[in-house]
Amino acid sequence: VGRAPEGFSRTDSIAGIMGMTFIKAMECSRAMDEAMLCRGFAGAYPAPARAGFGWRDAVYAAGVALLAVLCAVL
Repeated sequence: VGRAPEGFSRTDSIAGIMGMTFIKAMECSRAMDEAMLCRGFAGAYPAPARAGFGWRDAVYAAGVALLAVLCAVL
């Protein structure tokens, strides 16, 4: 709002903010990686034993479909 002082560059300001955001994100990711290693993270997520479509999935899908129909009618 208002006039910018002489020599002020909005591009330089945005570049500085984005640079600091990048540096902060790198620091946070490094700290997160170190914390995960300290807690025993092996670097891979175990896959679930069963990946098929079961009766619980069918009940859930039927419930979602019922709610969608009720929302469309009401």
